[in-house]
Amino acid sequence: TVMEHFGDKVISWDVVNEAMNDNPPNPADWEASLRKSPWYNAVGPDYVEQAFLAAREVLDDHPNWDIKLYYNDYNEDN
Repeated sequence: TVMEHFGDKVISWDVVNEAMNDNPPNPADWEASLRKSPWYNAVGPDYVEQAFLAAREVLDDHPNWDIKLYYNDYNEDN
């Protein structure tokens, strides 16, 4: 709904923000490294993928929009 409201007035969307724990003990285990956020608790560990699939679906319905989808986190080096 938000994406459709703003339409092509934006150039990018941060689809998921800061899903990873700070300094996870085993960063290779991405599921165990996820924050136990309300989204995690409601949807499960695949909420990140589900969010991108939902955003992609909106963009597929509007092929004339040139909008990039991003994951945003300050811990991407972990």
